Amino acid sequence: MSGTASERWTERWAMRWAARVNGRSNARSNARATMRATMRTTMRPNRWLLATLMLATVGGWLYGTAPSHAEDTDQARQLAELMDTERTPRRVRLALFKAQTYRERGQADAAIAVLEDHLARHPDQDHYLVRYQLGNLLAMSGNMQEALPHLQKAVQLEPQLYPAWRNLGEVAYELGQNELAAEAFETAFAQDPDSTPEILYYAAANWLFADRADRAVPLCETLVSGRYAAPHLEWYRGLATACVEAGTPGRAAPAMAELVRRFPDDPNAWLLAYNQAAAAGDYRRAALAMTVVGLLRPLTGTEQLQLGDLYGAIDVPATAVRHYAAALADSATADRYERLVSSYLASYQLDRALTTLERALADTPTARLWSLAGDVRYRQENYAAALAAYNETARLDPEAGRPHLMMGYCALELGEIDAAAAHLRRAVEFPSQAESARRLLTSLVTDIPE
Repeated sequence: MSGTASERWTERWAMRWAARVNGRSNARSNARATMRATMRTTMRPNRWLLATLMLATVGGWLYGTAPSHAEDTDQARQLAELMDTERTPRRVRLALFKAQTYRERGQADAAIAVLEDHLARHPDQDHYLVRYQLGNLLAMSGNMQEALPHLQKAVQLEPQLYPAWRNLGEVAYELGQNELAAEAFETAFAQDPDSTPEILYYAAANWLFADRADRAVPLCETLVSGRYAAPHLEWYRGLATACVEAGTPGRAAPAMAELVRRFPDDPNAWLLAYNQAAAAGDYRRAALAMTVVGLLRPLTGTEQLQLGDLYGAIDVPATAVRHYAAALADSATADRYERLVSSYLASYQLDRALTTLERALADTPTARLWSLAGDVRYRQENYAAALAAYNETARLDPEAGRPHLMMGYCALELGEIDAAAAHLRRAVEFPSQAESARRLLTSLVTDIPE
């Protein structure tokens, strides 16, 4: 047997933890679900109506004049000019006025019909305000698929119409066209001096949903920098998720340090710092973060298990024992028994390992648990009991070669040379144990199997 039990245990659980982090499909799904939920709650449910009413006032749709209270900025003046219907051709102005009148009466279908009729009868007067208003009305009516091309045409005809870019982003998001939504939100944010940072968050989230984490990372970094507002926890979550999906989880480490400084009493902040550190392979920092989570609120059984894995990966099996025991108290599964016993072995607590194994084998007798029982008995030099345990392992898992090799060791210790040779010949049939078994057989017999 090569290496100490502690080394083997640490390597095994470190590899297991790495596999869990690298897989990260569940974590990725949860992070994306959280971002989608955040977008759903922060996007106003009546956003289409509010946007239309606001722009009707700003653009002077009823009276054809810009508002006197408009902010004295180039962007505000430019938007007022773009929305000023007095600057439009007569037929366009008439169609917009009729549509607005119908909309105010609650006759959205009639308003839509007026604008569609204008486009059909006067293709030479295809105007961005007609497209914009038609897209809004269709979206308000729930016809997202029909609204999309009109909003796309509106920004094509007038790229500086940032309200249209924002609404295009929302429609594209609702339709699952995430890359288009991300580009639209990003453009809207860049053009609108009064944009809330949530618009930039929507852009980053949609880049993630479109599997373009490389585009999401810099946007999230801008958000958590505090340049536009005090960072929200969700923005840090977006950054951590984007960095992990981009293959650069370590890039989010400074932001995570800032996160826990900003929210030292929030367990969700520390949990996010734990996820990022684990993904980056910084198991010590991950263990620290999860430990703090446990000080702020009770850990779940799964979290206790994860913390046990972390302490095992950084070679602190005695501490891992405590967390595995807590996880076992939450749910007594074979897997949790195995981890607890493995940590007892790694910390040389053989009596506790054996006591736990006796309870485990009474509840859930698995091949792995019998193998661990054999390891404990072997280290106690109770070779007869170890041989019996390994025999049970082989019975429950016929595809495993290790129990046959270990039965060979036990038989040699008991002085049963013929039995040892038989076990070793069987072990030779398994690639992982073949070399060790042949080497032992060399000193016992001459007819070594090829």
